[in-house]
Amino acid sequence: SRAPEQFHHSSWTIEDGAPPDIWAIAQTADGFLWLGTGGGLYRFDGIRFEEIRPRVGKLPSRNITALLATPDGDLWLGFYNGQIARLRDGTLTRFGAANDSVDRLIRGPDGTIWAAFWRGPRHLARFDGARWHWIPADRRIVPGKLGSVVAAQDGTIWATTD
Repeated sequence: SRAPEQFHHSSWTIEDGAPPDIWAIAQTADGFLWLGTGGGLYRFDGIRFEEIRPRVGKLPSRNITALLATPDGDLWLGFYNGQIARLRDGTLTRFGAANDSVDRLIRGPDGTIWAAFWRGPRHLARFDGARWHWIPADRRIVPGKLGSVVAAQDGTIWATTD
């Protein structure tokens, strides 16, 4: 029950090395904060920002709009151009999807990765470990941009639309 003024607060600006245009933030189990920005992928250790480029593989775009850190240490990246990739131990693997602007990446309680998209004819996809499967419009998804998307403990995927 501490008051806010009893905590130490810090902020970082571009002058301090913070990247501009931050679209997504995720925290991995090792404590690092990962930032998806309009200018690439950055890692923050609490003191400094470091641009991260995969040792193997190439980012399909520097414009990263969604991030998801999973318990196994993987970092999933969604891009403005609709591509999706996974960063594992410095190796980037691309899994296609190319729809239009990845808005969110979420993980269900069973480990399934889901992707929600801003625009385009399809809005929600499920990853089976090898490729993406689009959820058909007749599966009670109201047409329109998906807003918040979350996975409930029972495996139900909840989504808001405009």
